[in-house]
Amino acid sequence: RERVGISVYISFGEQCLQNALTLYDGRHTNEYVVAAHTMEHVIKMIRGPLGLKYACPAQSTWLLCHSTLLSVVKKGVSTACEQGEKFEGMWKEFGKCLEDFLFGDHRPPINLSYEERVAHEQLDVSLISLIQEVILPRAGNTPVPFVKHVMNLLNRGSVHATAPQPLTTAELYNPIPAMLRATDPEALNTLPLREQFAKACFETLLQFS
Repeated sequence: RERVGISVYISFGEQCLQNALTLYDGRHTNEYVVAAHTMEHVIKMIRGPLGLKYACPAQSTWLLCHSTLLSVVKKGVSTACEQGEKFEGMWKEFGKCLEDFLFGDHRPPINLSYEERVAHEQLDVSLISLIQEVILPRAGNTPVPFVKHVMNLLNRGSVHATAPQPLTTAELYNPIPAMLRATDPEALNTLPLREQFAKACFETLLQFS
């Protein structure tokens, strides 16, 4: 019964977020929406689940928050650049949100499939694409501290995937699905590198340096 209750709360919360995004999509330039710092509040709200990522009670929650972040930023960035003084808090929240999601302490579970790892890396890459295609071309109308923060994140990301991340002894001795038992045991000692993510960060740095 407790699990059913939690599931209901999660579904309700996700539906509320979807409804909020629908409302924002059609009204993001409205003066009252801007004055209420709605974009900042939305990013602040989804920053928690994005920072937790795999530790979220439901994986659907952080996945929804990821798509919400992409949508909200794409919709609101033009207004944010035009009315900079009203969006100072938003840029700070957005920078923190990017860092928490891309570099948070949330290693994937040991039973995550190869296909899921690849798909999740592409979610990381999609945020770098957002920076490359939507944010940095508007750098002249974006707060300098935020731009510096983003460039530091890109620099960090370009080298972040060059070293293996060892699993703990406890993780290595956890039950492993039969499919994984048949693989090379040495391959289980490290997590896969985020090569595409590192490449995207490096190419974006090169483009805007």
